[in-house]
Amino acid sequence: MLSTDRRRHFRLPVIDGCLRQTARRWTAKQLLEKVNAYLLECEEAPVTVRTIQKDLRYLQSLPHNPALIAFIDKGRERWYYYEEDDYVLELPTINADESFAFALSHAVLEQMSGFPLVKEFARLRHKMEKQLPEQQPVNADVLLFEHNPQLKGIEWLEPLFEAIRAQTVLKMVYQPYDTDALEKVIHPWWLKQFNQRWFLFGWNEEQQRLDNSPLDRIVAVSPVSIEYRANTSINPQQYFSDMVGVTRYAEDVPQQVTIRVKASRGHYIQTKPLHVSQQMLPAAIDHHLFQYQVIINKEWMSLLLSFGADLEVLEPLSLRGALQQELLSAAALYM
Repeated sequence: MLSTDRRRHFRLPVIDGCLRQTARRWTAKQLLEKVNAYLLECEEAPVTVRTIQKDLRYLQSLPHNPALIAFIDKGRERWYYYEEDDYVLELPTINADESFAFALSHAVLEQMSGFPLVKEFARLRHKMEKQLPEQQPVNADVLLFEHNPQLKGIEWLEPLFEAIRAQTVLKMVYQPYDTDALEKVIHPWWLKQFNQRWFLFGWNEEQQRLDNSPLDRIVAVSPVSIEYRANTSINPQQYFSDMVGVTRYAEDVPQQVTIRVKASRGHYIQTKPLHVSQQMLPAAIDHHLFQYQVIINKEWMSLLLSFGADLEVLEPLSLRGALQQELLSAAALYM
């Protein structure tokens, strides 16, 4: 079986370039020197002679175009060369369109400073520069995203991402807005962004429930040496599909919500649905009716309130009453 060594595609072109020089022969140690010099440029760890010998066997076992590598034994050394002068090593290539897509992805990610994979992606591009076709620099200013690099807590993105990937349990010092700081042990499961704010979801060891921690409230984290509890019961996509935002309690279930919207704003909601469950109902000329199956949380209420006098909740009555109180309290501030 052919190996799946993820770094082999860095080494093979170097070895091929050496063996292609048919005027000379190469020992495994000489090939090793060339390969490790290149890996050093790519900020990769060096390899051993044994790895080079495996690479030579790999070249000879390629399914479609195996290399005919000959050798001459001189004393204790074995000298390698291509038996066929016109041998061409066929490795996966990157065309101009793929190169552009790669460069654009990097440029877009660079806008997300603090995102865990940005530095790793830049490092990968540096490694692949010799394999990418030359092209003009990519200007990512044609694609602009809402992102606040000054957002408090953004520095936790990378360590939390790594903890999820490594399945590491964390002891977290957490600072609520209105009480003293507290400690909790979390099995981190996923990171969620909403309204330019990041949240860590995971299993709370003490309370034995799903926990939601905004990153800007985290003071410190440290690993805990206990067995990691993997997420085997909650589908994140399905979990968030019933709601807007990130706030959901165990007892929450979707409710039917019907709203009436002025025609001028109704066209906006038609093209930018407030929730994936949105359905448009028959209505009069001067307004639109929309219906939803959604969990009623503070994020959903804030979204409805953002339309001001252009939107009216018809049902459920409990939501209608809650929004009425919010609007009366807000209006009282201007009396």
